[in-house]
Parts: sequence; structure tokens; C-alpha cells
Amino acid sequence: MRNDTFTLILNHADISDVITSIHPISRGPYAGHDVLVLMDDLCGRAYVIRQTLDGKQISKTEKVFGKDGMALVTKLLNGQSDKDCDAVTGGGRWGCE
Repeated sequence: MRNDTFTLILNHADISDVITSIHPISRGPYAGHDVLVLMDDLCGRAYVIRQTLDGKQISKTEKVFGKDGMALVTKLLNGQSDKDCDAVTGGGRWGCE
């Protein structure tokens, strides 16, 4: 997403919940971009919504304790990074030993 300009449309069903943070994420090599939206339900629970830039919801995680919300985002970002790398390298990583 470096040096690109996007218009983000937020569209989630729970309008009483608060957005804590937004994190850009890839949909895979050359496939475009999504965002992870960390939400707080104001009752001590957090969850993450993955959506496209035009507001289409792709997935929603289970609720976790609020303090574990960022750990959930980090886990999802790391998982996507591994998927992208596997797609580019054909399912594996090769070294130069």
C-alpha cells in the first residue's frame, strides 16, 4: 500500500461498538488490499473484522478480552504474511546454505 491513496468505507453491523484501530493487510500477492478493524464492544471484549476497502465484511473473529485484542491482530497479520510468502515461493522457503 506504499504511496497509494484509498478511500475506506466502514460498514459494520454493531454500530454501538467502537473502532480501536485499523490495520492494512494484503489479500495475497497481487490480489489487492483489505483492512483489519479492531473493535471494542465497550463491555471489556474486543474482536477483529476483516473487510475490503469498499466495506464488504469478509470475516469476524470471536470476542476476546480487551487487552488481548492487539495480540489477535498481530496473529492475523503474521498468518497472512506466511500465506503471502508461501504463495510467492511455491509453498516453501529456500535458504542459501
